Amino acid sequence: MVLSGRQDGIVVRVADVVIKAHAVDADPDELVIRLRLASSDRLDGTLLRPLRFPDGNLVNWVGERLATAWSAGEPLTPDDPDGAPWEHAGQLLARLHAIDITGFGLLFRSGAAGRVARAIQRMDHCADRHPAAALVRTALETLPRW
Repeated sequence: MVLSGRQDGIVVRVADVVIKAHAVDADPDELVIRLRLASSDRLDGTLLRPLRFPDGNLVNWVGERLATAWSAGEPLTPDDPDGAPWEHAGQLLARLHAIDITGFGLLFRSGAAGRVARAIQRMDHCADRHPAAALVRTALETLPRW
């Protein structure tokens, strides 16, 4: 079992499953919107689908936190920017640009813009060490301003 934590959430990995306990103040309605979006057939192969808990739910309460379940992947660390799959990130961004976002407006009201901004800040921290980060930054500039 691997456990890592941040101020806004706790992640526990057991074998091939990751359970994320979200921030105490996470909005259940917004989280369900994001989970349904990630589960959408329209985004199959683009976004990682959340796993369902044994009761069939995409989200459950664990104490005072909402929890979600995911298939485990290879963890990345800020200490190894060259270990990040920059080429795959660019391909993912291209696929996301090709999706008709009609009807997905709720995604942008549920915190996606803030998460993207935080991810880019983390990436920019490593940008001087990996040339592919500039490509991601260039692609980001083509996104609409939320």
